[in-house]
Amino acid sequence: SCVELLTIQYRMHKAIMQFSSDWFYHHRLVAAPEVADRTIVPVDSPLIWIDTAQLGYEEEQNTLSLSRLNTNEGILLVETLKLYIGQLGIDRLINERVDFGIISPYKSQVQLLRRLIRQERDLKPLLSSITVNTVDGFQGQERDVILISMVRGNDEGRIGFLGDLRRMNVAITRARMKLIILGDTSTLSKTPFYRKLIEHVTEHGRMLVIPGNPPSTPSAEGGGRGEVSSPRRRRGVHPDRRGTRLHSRHGREGLFLAYLPIKCRCNRFYPLTGCRFDSHYIYDRFSAISYNLYWIA
Repeated sequence: SCVELLTIQYRMHKAIMQFSSDWFYHHRLVAAPEVADRTIVPVDSPLIWIDTAQLGYEEEQNTLSLSRLNTNEGILLVETLKLYIGQLGIDRLINERVDFGIISPYKSQVQLLRRLIRQERDLKPLLSSITVNTVDGFQGQERDVILISMVRGNDEGRIGFLGDLRRMNVAITRARMKLIILGDTSTLSKTPFYRKLIEHVTEHGRMLVIPGNPPSTPSAEGGGRGEVSSPRRRRGVHPDRRGTRLHSRHGREGLFLAYLPIKCRCNRFYPLTGCRFDSHYIYDRFSAISYNLYWIA
């Protein structure tokens, strides 16, 4: 029937589609069989949220345009993109014509992300397959993989443009096979829409949490995960000089190890030098912070 045709969508994996169906369309949307379980690789998780709440990545404001941006979150997004591309292999992505979209509600964040991506030599072979734009710029478009930088990070739960839920629905439904969201859950969860979205990702995807404190007993065997002292890092406090672990609330541990340069409150970048690597843990003696990313596609 005509009504049935309107309820079937042919773009997204069912895990990406389901939240939009539940919140906006009264559970009526159904993924067509040919896309319902489609992923880039069989073990790929179609839905991931990287939670930066413990890191205190606070938003900034462009003094000229008054647009918002989040420099640290932008750096983390680009490193996440590089990790995922590195796992799948550039040659494979080129041969299979996999394309990527990076979305942010804020023009200043879009400009930052474009600049960061242009600076990455590792991404040059794929630049033609990577599009960075605002939500409005992606209207009517779709990509195999979408990464979203939510930007907002504050103690009061102010979300600005993110309060336009129809626009955010556009953002989260641009992905065909994989959606990665980077955002501060302590800020966003104060709004019912995002609280439900976070719950959906936790239940149907993977919620990856970056603790603000390092594991209490780092070791070559992976050690414990340690305790997180507070939901947000105090202004002016430098990250610890030891390593930290990125882990999944579902407990799945991946195979890819990496470290990230992070900009501190004092706006200095710390180079990553003198690293000691082992099978489960990365320890960087000189950088402000480094992560052992327990991350698999």
